[in-house]
Amino acid sequence: MAPQIKVIVPGLDYEHAALREAVVIPIIVIVCLFHLTSTGLFWYRGRTSKDLQKRSVALALVTGLCATLVCALYLSRNLAYVPCTVAHIGSYFGFYYVHTALFARALRLIAMAQTASAKVKRLLHPERPADFWERHYKVARVLSDDKWVIIYMFALSSPLMIYAVVGLVISPYFGLLANQMACPLGWEGLPITTISCLYIAVIFPTLIYMMRNIRDAYYMRNDLIITCCTSMVFDLFFLVCNFVPNGFPYPLSSLVFPSVSVTVIQVSSIFIPWLRAEREYRTHGLLSLHNQTTFYQVINDPDLVALFCKFCENNFCTELPFFLIDYQRLKAKSVEYMSAEKPLKRFAPNYRLPDLSSRHRNQSQNPPHYQNFWNISTEAIIPIPPMRAQGRPGIRELPPPAHPNATTTSGFTSDHSGPEERRPEVCRVSLLPNPIVHDLGPAAEHPIPSDLAIDYYCFYERYFVDGSAWEVNISGRTLAPLKAMVEREQFHWTMFDAAKDEVSQLLMEDVFGKFLRANSKLVGTI
Repeated sequence: MAPQIKVIVPGLDYEHAALREAVVIPIIVIVCLFHLTSTGLFWYRGRTSKDLQKRSVALALVTGLCATLVCALYLSRNLAYVPCTVAHIGSYFGFYYVHTALFARALRLIAMAQTASAKVKRLLHPERPADFWERHYKVARVLSDDKWVIIYMFALSSPLMIYAVVGLVISPYFGLLANQMACPLGWEGLPITTISCLYIAVIFPTLIYMMRNIRDAYYMRNDLIITCCTSMVFDLFFLVCNFVPNGFPYPLSSLVFPSVSVTVIQVSSIFIPWLRAEREYRTHGLLSLHNQTTFYQVINDPDLVALFCKFCENNFCTELPFFLIDYQRLKAKSVEYMSAEKPLKRFAPNYRLPDLSSRHRNQSQNPPHYQNFWNISTEAIIPIPPMRAQGRPGIRELPPPAHPNATTTSGFTSDHSGPEERRPEVCRVSLLPNPIVHDLGPAAEHPIPSDLAIDYYCFYERYFVDGSAWEVNISGRTLAPLKAMVEREQFHWTMFDAAKDEVSQLLMEDVFGKFLRANSKLVGTI
């Protein structure tokens, strides 16, 4: 005889239904209110919090609503008059989707982390072979799109849902009209039991292994590992209780274990992130340094910008600081070209952009190393002095005086001395946020030469073409004029200035505050 899911509470029997209701019903109400309230607060704060938006507000809503359904139906099975149908509905339309959303969020985190890591590896080692995430970077783009993830999730689950509906119609135990209190494990629960075993033995351990080395500033990795471990433990208890010998009593229904599991998932994936976002929203610390002046001091400092780029990698927005760095490099090349003593090739109206060679296309996907952004070429690079052992000066302090023989480049100094050390001349450009025309002077009145227009087109292709691995997320009102200029082949010195300002604003609003809090001692703040 097949084992049955029992509802046995010590000291209570079916004659004491009123006492049981007094214990179970308040628990159901409290747990469901917690799920609904925390999900609603997460959604409300997620409209303005970039941290919560990185976690996918849509997937969080699916998880919260399905978790509410699971707890309401599973906990109600501890009541004497609740039939087996609610366990069937809760399993297929709640418990399964909670785990599927958890799986999708873990894949999303792995894709974002691996893509960001691949960008930096390609940046530092251009000769390395392309890995999976470089060849299939569109996979990460799909996983970061909430709409498509939810569509794929429901589309792949449709056969299982059809199976569940068939069980509700024809099953003698789990059917809507069966009204059975004892639920043997038959064909109705075989798919969900198999999926539970698959999650416990294969999926969750694999996800934990793949997330073990991820470092993100949103704590998503820690939250997901906690939820995976909790689900493995409580789902295992659930299966053990269902396969114990028939007649073996246990205190509560075995469905209590998955109810506790989804509640822990709700706490770690929705409630705690909402608390963090709410605390950051109400925190006013470091407000005096969270301004444009301090931001550009970090961007224009060779030591701090390296630290900031690494911090952006953990925030999955590596392309934003590299965009500013590459803009500065484009400024330097423009100044060098226009100040050269040679006849200039004017930008002719009938000029047509050539089909970019593989060399140009490779360069369009590989921005330069952040330590080289103020120089023109690798032959004209002045090395950056290492960070001093005593600690570098704070943001509000003046830098140490330069050596008399030090060469100054774009506001940076290299402490080399001695007559035997000869450094090549480099193009000196002003620091951000100064635009390109600030350094061109009278040359800005001329149109962009055709040779230099190719560099502007490569810059556009790298950061603004839809589907590019380094595409920056800017508004449509900024992107539309850029696309129109490129389509008409009318390049201007100021064409990237609006995008530069918007990217700087995005970094300052979304990342820079967290960077200051994480590195308060380094930047000389209290």
